Amino acid sequence: RYQKYRTGYCVALDGRELKIELDETPMGNFIEIEGDETSVLKALDTAAFTANDIIRDSYPELQASRCKARGVPLEDLVFK
Repeated sequence: RYQKYRTGYCVALDGRELKIELDETPMGNFIEIEGDETSVLKALDTAAFTANDIIRDSYPELQASRCKARGVPLEDLVFK
C-alpha cells in the first residue's frame, strides 16, 4: 500500500503532447513524463536531466529496496 499526491499537466513540445505528473510521496518527490520516446528524451534534456536521473522502478519496487537497505520488512509507504 502506498500514498502519493499527484498534480498532472499536459504540455506540447515540438507539436507533440507530453503528460507530466508531479508526485509527492513519503520517500520524496518525483516527476513522471509520459509520451513518445523522442519527446520524453527531449523534455529531459531541455530540463537538464541526464540518463542518471531516470528511475524506471515502480513505487512499490523503490519501497522494497528502501526497506531492504534499512533491514526492515516491507512497510506501507504512507504519510504519517
